[in-house]
Amino acid sequence: MNRPIHSMFVLVALTLTSAPAMGADSTVEQNKALVRQFYDEVFNTGNVEHLDKYIAADAIDHEVAPGKPDPQPCQASVKEFLSVFRKAFPDLKVKVEDIIAEGDKVVARCTMTGTHKGEFMGMPATGKAFSIQFIDVIRLKGGKCVEHWGSSDNAGIMQQLGNPGAK
Repeated sequence: MNRPIHSMFVLVALTLTSAPAMGADSTVEQNKALVRQFYDEVFNTGNVEHLDKYIAADAIDHEVAPGKPDPQPCQASVKEFLSVFRKAFPDLKVKVEDIIAEGDKVVARCTMTGTHKGEFMGMPATGKAFSIQFIDVIRLKGGKCVEHWGSSDNAGIMQQLGNPGAK
């Protein structure tokens, strides 16, 4: 599959069942907690059945593969990402390193790890582990992700798996 590696988890960080109206600080803290919960409940388990809980049906994703129009439907992007990555890296994990929130946005800096046990982007399993960092920005409305932007070290995964052409 010619889809670049996404940090959709992140939107994937996309989470958020919003906080009750208890003031801005309370809502911000609850939003941050929900983004962490999203990564744990969806990315770290591969359980896409919970996407509706965190991502609005009409949410859009701006982290798209080359050649695809921006934006893409967010739920579909996360499902595709997890399908590809969970087959290639069944032990895929996301660890939130930093999380910042202000207004209707949450920013998460995360580390993603996994062991290459299945075909990935045309490369047969190598048994090698990878570790990259990514950043997700999630805009929330009505307690759910409605928009996602992300940045990840796509070439870093391929280099760590032994693809010398990855730059």
